[in-house]
Amino acid sequence: MIIRKATADDIAQIVPMWQEMTADHSLMSPIFAPTDRAEDSFAVHLGILMTKANYYMPVAEIDGEIAGYVIASCYDLPDVFALRRKVSLQDMMVKKSFRRKGVGRRLVEAVRDFATAQKADRIDLQVAVKNEAGFEFWKAVGFEPTMYNMTIIRP
Repeated sequence: MIIRKATADDIAQIVPMWQEMTADHSLMSPIFAPTDRAEDSFAVHLGILMTKANYYMPVAEIDGEIAGYVIASCYDLPDVFALRRKVSLQDMMVKKSFRRKGVGRRLVEAVRDFATAQKADRIDLQVAVKNEAGFEFWKAVGFEPTMYNMTIIRP
């Protein structure tokens, strides 16, 4: 397994993984429901993120196939917080055929290394309330619940 920074050539393999994750999550809540143009829009979005200095997007490659990816960014909160330099882990997906083989853990290690290089005080993420397997994974790799995200869906 090779963990490396994603390139534009990887977008074609990342987008279907994102679509699978979005399809699974949209069954958990309508806030995850994609638009009709989501595939193309996400591909463009990935290309833009790859150009931003504060974003990090490693992939796990196994035998030439992208087994998983993660998107993280680093930024500073207002100076009213002691722990203000933050890495936000925004998306992570591991293909089902590669799960429980250490891919997710290796991607999290890559994000931890990014956070260290960025001198971040913390790494935050959100996990869908109904994503019990995801919640257990995040706890197993050292994350702990600190906040609840709440939503009102407006007509």
